[in-house]
Amino acid sequence: MRLRVMKRVTALLVLLAVGLACSGDKTQSPTVVASTPVIGIYVDEGAAEACVTAARNMFQWMGYPTVMIDAADIGSGALDSLSLVYFPGGWAGPYQDSLGDERGRRLRQFIEAGGAYVGVCAGGFLATRGYFWIDDQESTRNLLGIFPGRAAGPVDSIVPPPGIDMCRLDLAGEAHAITRGLPDTAWILYYTGPHFWPDSDLPIDTLATYSATGQVAIATCEYGQGRVCVIGPHPEWEEDSDRDSNSYFDDHDDRGSDWPLMKRITRWCLREL
Repeated sequence: MRLRVMKRVTALLVLLAVGLACSGDKTQSPTVVASTPVIGIYVDEGAAEACVTAARNMFQWMGYPTVMIDAADIGSGALDSLSLVYFPGGWAGPYQDSLGDERGRRLRQFIEAGGAYVGVCAGGFLATRGYFWIDDQESTRNLLGIFPGRAAGPVDSIVPPPGIDMCRLDLAGEAHAITRGLPDTAWILYYTGPHFWPDSDLPIDTLATYSATGQVAIATCEYGQGRVCVIGPHPEWEEDSDRDSNSYFDDHDDRGSDWPLMKRITRWCLREL
């Protein structure tokens, strides 16, 4: 089935704010302006419910309507009505199992035709051509391969697994439109996520590196006509606020919200920035 990527919102169109509950219920059918980008959040096996809830609140804050999708939806044409697919933190293995070859192919076609992909932690692992988890052999099974490189995690020098802590990132600053004008550093929750590296001559842009190691923490690339962003830590969490509708990790201090950075990433992926 040919994928149809929704038209970008024009400067004269006001984004519709849609009130969404924060459960994992997929039955919501928000009424949206036809040309408003719609974001599909993956909620199938492997997706951590708390990460889904935080992301849903984050995109609502940005002004984008969201729908919850699973592997069956991807296989049955749900991508046709989406502009961006978001894979949250959780477990990459179940993502790989549930997608398989055919659904992965549909995702790649969606992005290649102009769609967008953002993957956080497990979603970042999934986007690569191969990844290493702890001391295991490289996993390449049913990965999307939309990021021209590989990943490895956890980053023990930040916090050994299964530890959770804030980590400092050094941002790219004026070198990229996403980080231009933002502070030089950010503190983002780290929970056994990956670092990334390219394995080909295809270009990637590094948005942030882990201050502790200098390894890539956030990167973007083009895939066909579409755009991709992979993220190792968890910027969807608001440790100093309850607007993410989660109390997890509220004893940590993120020294300011990471949502403005994520809004810029989202807008860049949608070619609005």
